[in-house]
Amino acid sequence: MKTDDRGETLVESLISMILLGIIGLAVFSAMTLSVKTSGIYKNRAQSSVALRKWAEQVSAYPTYTNCVTSGTWVANHPVSSTYVPPTGGSVVLVKYWSAATSTFVSTPCSTDQGVQLVTLQVVTAGTTVTSATQQVDVAVRRP
Repeated sequence: MKTDDRGETLVESLISMILLGIIGLAVFSAMTLSVKTSGIYKNRAQSSVALRKWAEQVSAYPTYTNCVTSGTWVANHPVSSTYVPPTGGSVVLVKYWSAATSTFVSTPCSTDQGVQLVTLQVVTAGTTVTSATQQVDVAVRRP
């Protein structure tokens, strides 16, 4: 009985190692991309929830301040048990209803008609790739 004990050649071994390395690199890259994408969507979901909650609090705020600006909005709406701005939240823009043009205008606020369009923004923490920024406009009316 004749047996073949030659085994594998060096070329065959090198080719199999290269193929295993390429496959391993592809799997590692896919896993890295999956983790990064998961972080992006997690931050988007968190910022969306925080923004919606904040928008509901702003629209239900019990007092109305005439001619408030984006810089003075937070000072005129102190934190309370029913109003807590989220971390990373800011008031970007406040526009006022103009009866003359039937639109919202940002300036001047000579006669506040009792309706403001407040643009809220929430930025979630993360790297430059995984951080999320979302905005929403909320109509605030004089009670």
